[in-house]
Amino acid sequence: MTAARPLGPEVRMTGAGPLERRYRRLLAVYPPAHRQVHGEEMVGVLLASARPRQRWPKIADAADLIAGAARIQFRAWQEQPAGQAWSDALALISVIAPILLLADGLATADLIGVAIRDTWITPEFPFWLGYWWIWPITFGPAIVTLFALAGWRRSVAVTALLTTAGAAAGDLTGSLTYLASPGLALTTYLGLLAAAGAILSPGPRRGMEILRWWGAAVIGAIAVFLAELTHGPEFNIWPMQGNNPVLLIGASLVLAVAACLISPTGRRLLILLAIPFVPYACYMLNNQYDGPISWPAAAWPPAVQSVWVLLPALLAIFVITALRRARAGPRGQAPPEDSRPTD
Repeated sequence: MTAARPLGPEVRMTGAGPLERRYRRLLAVYPPAHRQVHGEEMVGVLLASARPRQRWPKIADAADLIAGAARIQFRAWQEQPAGQAWSDALALISVIAPILLLADGLATADLIGVAIRDTWITPEFPFWLGYWWIWPITFGPAIVTLFALAGWRRSVAVTALLTTAGAAAGDLTGSLTYLASPGLALTTYLGLLAAAGAILSPGPRRGMEILRWWGAAVIGAIAVFLAELTHGPEFNIWPMQGNNPVLLIGASLVLAVAACLISPTGRRLLILLAIPFVPYACYMLNNQYDGPISWPAAAWPPAVQSVWVLLPALLAIFVITALRRARAGPRGQAPPEDSRPTD
């Protein structure tokens, strides 16, 4: 992009105001550091090349801006140091894990199903909300998620640990056999990941800087949809018929993996998400729909049931080892400034 030339009076007086605002909105796709250095120059060049009375950005200009932002972001991802990548991945998991925990709790308690049936079918009273053990899997994750979206690092860590303990107590007071439950393992791993991510990184504030509000909203919507598909056919609609839930869940997971593989931070986030994915996959095989993939838990030998404990433990050991090596870095080099926890 060439240097900006002074704007002529015909540009200043013929719709440059609304056009400039729209160009600045497009520049929001660039990283903040790049906008701070080059933003004014880019706006000046775009306005200088505008036609008289032009009020909307040209399609070619908009496409060029978006493509340029994608190139800059991709290059920044590829050049990211290992220590910073782990720090950002942990910050992201401190936001994503509470969202996944809340989605699983809402689907387990069938609160979304109740809301839909109340609206479109027949009114229904969720009497099970009166049981204390339902609170740690619904209200607990909701509080953790609110703290994560607000960027409160210590609050996320404390409430995530309390929620995990409450969910485990609720299951184990029913029966000690829940110790071998992939559902309890999923809740436990998500809660511990949320707490660990908040403690070992700058926290959810940094995670929200990376995700933005729209990214967190998209992840939340997809998580709720997948949780509803995972917990069984609530309604007689196409996504919940036959093997469609399995296909939709599989396609969503493939797209999520592909998105994570783009950057070093994403690849490390994928390793962290693999920890709760192990019991999630076991849960899918355990009590999903009557079909070729169904495998009742009663038929599982103890060696197989230990998979959702041993494999995540190995992944956790790998993450801790990699994190320590990344933070050590070259001898004598200080850790990245952004990797230091803040609240």
